[in-house]
Amino acid sequence: MVDGSMLFTDQGWQETKLGRVPAAVPADGPAGPQASEYVAHRGHYSGFTPHFERRLPPDSAAQKVFITDGAEWIGNWLAATYPAATHILDYYHVVEKLAAVARLLP
Repeated sequence: MVDGSMLFTDQGWQETKLGRVPAAVPADGPAGPQASEYVAHRGHYSGFTPHFERRLPPDSAAQKVFITDGAEWIGNWLAATYPAATHILDYYHVVEKLAAVARLLP
């Protein structure tokens, strides 16, 4: 999971980025919540992506499925760095886009 936002600080609004990499689930292990690693960065995404890639190396054998808000920077980064990954738009943003289309219907 990868997302970005703006955070109001003492210095004013600042860009923030957050990523979550779930721990691998053993093939013979039970389903359920697993430990995760989080990557947080205050600033431009160019400072975030190297830290995230250390937690989930692009050449790792892990199956990569990303849930995002559909931001252009995320899509471009994932296409370049994790080209075989599956991209899923998060629920909130899917509903937001469907609502916009529904408003256009007679």
